[in-house]
Amino acid sequence: MLTEADIKPESVYMTTLIKCYGGREPHFSEYAAFKRCRYHTLDLIKIIQPRAIVLCGMKPFIWLISRYTSLKIDETNFYKWMGKIVRLKEVWGDRKFFITESPAMLARHRHLDNERKCIEMLQSMKAYVMAQQKNESAVILDMVDLNRRRPNTAQMKFNWT
Repeated sequence: MLTEADIKPESVYMTTLIKCYGGREPHFSEYAAFKRCRYHTLDLIKIIQPRAIVLCGMKPFIWLISRYTSLKIDETNFYKWMGKIVRLKEVWGDRKFFITESPAMLARHRHLDNERKCIEMLQSMKAYVMAQQKNESAVILDMVDLNRRRPNTAQMKFNWT
């Protein structure tokens, strides 16, 4: 998909939300793996400081976006978010999150419409990042500004400055 979107794979940093896989042992569930490994992903974001992050699939969307909002995301409503660009300024600053389907799911189901949407999303992300690098303003269509669920809770903005 990167090639079809005219993005060189060596020009992007790819990682997975899960660095320690759950489900291998009865006492270590998939949920525990996300919770335990989330800080690794947060550290990567802190170090790399990306302008844009592509969230591939429902689970990264839940763990990095919807858990801070009142959104209830599951298999029935995740697909309405696919192809959208999300910003949660109170948590992530001006960083944009581009929502796509998981490449593994696309390969498994070969849903061509979803694959086309994902390629278009990658092209939008590339145009946005290139405009940012040139200090130009980028027009972002279909961007959704979300608000935090509880502004005065322990879930604070990550202060990495």
